Amino acid sequence: MKKALLATVMAFLVSSVANADELRLEATATAKLGDNTLTVEEQVRHDLSISEDMVTKAAPYEHTVFAIGRKLTDNVDMQFRVRNTNMNGTSENRLSLDLNAGVGLPYGIGLQNRLRLQMDETADITAVTSGHLRLREQVALTRTVTLPFIALDLSLADEVHVGETGIKENRVIASATTDVTDNITARAEYFRQMMTEGDDANVVTVSAALRF
Repeated sequence: MKKALLATVMAFLVSSVANADELRLEATATAKLGDNTLTVEEQVRHDLSISEDMVTKAAPYEHTVFAIGRKLTDNVDMQFRVRNTNMNGTSENRLSLDLNAGVGLPYGIGLQNRLRLQMDETADITAVTSGHLRLREQVALTRTVTLPFIALDLSLADEVHVGETGIKENRVIASATTDVTDNITARAEYFRQMMTEGDDANVVTVSAALRF
């Protein structure tokens, strides 16, 4: 089981790089404040079909997230997120509420579920209608694999986005995470983004997280 999960995740990650349509670079910092966890996230996105733009131009998309979360039980936590997006000079906002749960399965496999109710980007958060709301559910299988030179947390996941008119998007996700130091974690992720209205994409994310 461990070898099968390792082979599947690594095959996804390696094969996706050459076919990627978009690269996301992400940095996250978290800090504990009493029973709460504060998070700040910064992300930029580059269109890999215009590779020279990564050098000569600013990223066409970037966002900053401020979040606060806390544990509800040993296996369940909640997080409230505020995201400000800048896309080609246009600023918009998104609010979302996450409910995260996890259980352990045999063979060291973890089952995680993230249920997110989000308000899609809008310039005015006081003028929200049901058409702005989206429910996202992500189910993931995780496994820690210890190799001679590195320990990896591997994950395979599927995420469905549901809006007012039904399913809007589906993502198949593979990721590998490792601790660089006691306080720094690095992650490589690939997901296949399948849209109901077309314009599917292959997305690669490289991120670093700092914990205080």
